[in-house]
Amino acid sequence: MGITPAKLGEFKDNQLGTQSQIAGFGIHASDFSSGQKYAGLATARAYNGKWYELLFSGDYEAYRAWYFSDSPSAIPSEAEAKEWWKTYKLENKYELLAGGLPGESVSCFGDSGGPLLLGTSAANLTTYGVSFAGEGTISTVCGLGGGYVVFNRKMLDFVQGAL
Repeated sequence: MGITPAKLGEFKDNQLGTQSQIAGFGIHASDFSSGQKYAGLATARAYNGKWYELLFSGDYEAYRAWYFSDSPSAIPSEAEAKEWWKTYKLENKYELLAGGLPGESVSCFGDSGGPLLLGTSAANLTTYGVSFAGEGTISTVCGLGGGYVVFNRKMLDFVQGAL
């Protein structure tokens, strides 16, 4: 069919802080429509650390305000809020927080499996990971950032072996 697939690449430490392209077919934050393709830039923010501390830049009170007033999946209790804050974390050098900075795209519900890409043409387009999570708010659906499984050496070897 004349389509050149993207290459697969190993995500490395020096890629933190860079912007990648992300794409998905999930829900759109402004009109809650689903099944539409969206793409945009997302900065690779971190691939270790506690999920909510990273999303809220270490500001527990901002997190708590979100949790009690705007979290779409919270069962509001102080105990659960504290548990989420201290328990949920990125699997070190396996899961990446990307996007959610001002003006950036984020993954959303239904985008799982969507690519984290770098490159400017079919010749150098490379996939470094895939979406697995989007964290949002009731008012913006998916405004805080997305999680990506990145192809570290072990994961890349597994995927290439499966292909």
